[in-house]
Amino acid sequence: MSLSTSTQLSSNLSLAEFLKLPETKPTREYIDDKIYQKSMPQGKHSIIQTELPSAINQVGKSRKLALALTELRCTFAGRSLVPDISVFEWSRIPIDADGEIANRFESFPDWTIEILSPDQFPNRVTSSPTKSKIMVGASPNHFEDFLVVLLQDFATCLD
Repeated sequence: MSLSTSTQLSSNLSLAEFLKLPETKPTREYIDDKIYQKSMPQGKHSIIQTELPSAINQVGKSRKLALALTELRCTFAGRSLVPDISVFEWSRIPIDADGEIANRFESFPDWTIEILSPDQFPNRVTSSPTKSKIMVGASPNHFEDFLVVLLQDFATCLD
């Protein structure tokens, strides 16, 4: 699950039934046969969610290493998650019959990035079977340092 301040909704739905429901704001996720509604993002969260994927894509897209996408529904292993930011290695980006990026992602992201507000804790984030999970605190003072380290690590890991 993405955020600890999400609300569990009652569910007797299968994953297939859940995926037929209309999307909501804030979004819902399906984990372990339960439906959770994520919290609405606020200002600091939104700034990070805008700037971080852009920075990742400056390195990843130009070198065809990775692509960062926001609020992308990823359905895999009986779950349907909507991480704040999903990062896929270039070779794992789903492509449709026209050679364009697919609308449906039925695989786990290589990186799942959740932006946590000061009052949030990453209790369910760690249960997601992605290669790497990154939690970023929504504090502007720590964001710039984190971003520099992340980009250095990102460029090094994907070389």
